[in-house]
Amino acid sequence: MDLKSKDIAPKVSKRNLSSICFVLLGALSLSLCMASIKKVDKNISTFLILNVRCFFGFLLVLPFAYKNFVEIKHTKYLKIHVYRVIVVSTAMFFTYYTYRNLPISMATSIGMSGPLFTTLLTIIVFRERVNLIRWVLLLIGYAGVVIVIKPTSFELEIGIVTSILANVLASINILIIRKLSQSEPPIVNVFFLNLGLLLVTTIISPYNYNSIPSQDLVFIGVAGFFGVSIHFFHSYALKFSSPILIAPFEYTRIVYSAVIGIYAFKELLENNLIIGSCIIIAINYILLVLDKKKAKQP
Repeated sequence: MDLKSKDIAPKVSKRNLSSICFVLLGALSLSLCMASIKKVDKNISTFLILNVRCFFGFLLVLPFAYKNFVEIKHTKYLKIHVYRVIVVSTAMFFTYYTYRNLPISMATSIGMSGPLFTTLLTIIVFRERVNLIRWVLLLIGYAGVVIVIKPTSFELEIGIVTSILANVLASINILIIRKLSQSEPPIVNVFFLNLGLLLVTTIISPYNYNSIPSQDLVFIGVAGFFGVSIHFFHSYALKFSSPILIAPFEYTRIVYSAVIGIYAFKELLENNLIIGSCIIIAINYILLVLDKKKAKQP
């Protein structure tokens, strides 16, 4: 046996295991974050919820930012961080509105179609040539979204529209974070994002914090904690391994959301939701495998 391969194998598998753990924790954090937001009284403004959530999130980031002040101070991509804040703040508003107005399992299933939008945006932005197989896969993936939505008329609920818009913006954010992650440490990305989100939501939110009951403040605070955790877990998952390894584990979100929806919100898990989710997951993974193979080609 080759000694070099024997020495390297355990290290690689350990890094992969770390990435899997991080992505599982990230998926759970996202599900718990959205469940906490859904628990907040619907009469409370989504803008106000965003502002309080970002305040709690920023407080959680500060200790880590203090230890890494040098890296934060010397960032060379401030403009890109600003663009990302604009994109993410808008996506967050759409996402929060969606989860507050749709069943959590449906909102999660539509949210999992994000990679389809990322692929489509990559084609449009980078003018990538796409063969017939990839176009067919994209169409099947969007058919899975339609099955999840199960439209009974030509009128779409505003929650579904905001969910799709959130996916588009999230895809743009992925293209940005791919650029930033090549040169910026995760803490730098997390700090500027949370600082920017706090500033933006403070400007646009109504100033009636006293109207928020203490119970709802707790739920928003919990959402802030898990919201920050998502960024950390996702950044480290991508740092230690490739997207093709962690992608299947990201889809545990639908399992988490189904369990939360059934036990916390008394929601029913319908057949169209299961079938549509399976189609979306399968197509996303096939597209990821094709991208990996294409990247290996000279």
